[in-house]
Amino acid sequence: TADQLERQQLMTRKLAFLEEYEAIYRKAIVEVEELRVFESRLTRPYFHNNPLSEAQLETWRRYLDAEETREPRDECRLQALYKRCLVPANNYMEFWIRYVDHLEKKDGLERAHEVLEAAFSSGRLRGRPDAIIAMAELEEHLGKPDRAREMLDEAWATCSQ
Repeated sequence: TADQLERQQLMTRKLAFLEEYEAIYRKAIVEVEELRVFESRLTRPYFHNNPLSEAQLETWRRYLDAEETREPRDECRLQALYKRCLVPANNYMEFWIRYVDHLEKKDGLERAHEVLEAAFSSGRLRGRPDAIIAMAELEEHLGKPDRAREMLDEAWATCSQ
């Protein structure tokens, strides 16, 4: 009858929906387990002047490597991870350089410069020789060699006092 046929079609749609839901759920479980490897090893989500342990630094390196090589890459997720990493690893120039290099490849020199400039103006990187050199190098790449020279001269004058 028509009523039985309608019920059977409804049941078929429900089963198809449940199969799709199960596939999504299984995929999410696998992803959670992959992330748990990194997340369980990250113990400091906040900034502190005390250095991070080598194990923490290595976990951040591997976590960023994993996200950068993920296919397909989720750029919003990767950007969020970089920003999250830079909170506890704020004093580690390698992570700033890595983020700026990523931004330079993805969005161009201007965007990379904006991020490093913001870190300088907020005081997070101001006065650090390695950061000043990185910033001066970006200035040169942007076609501002005079600004780069000025930055390096100021840093030299400050360090030599």
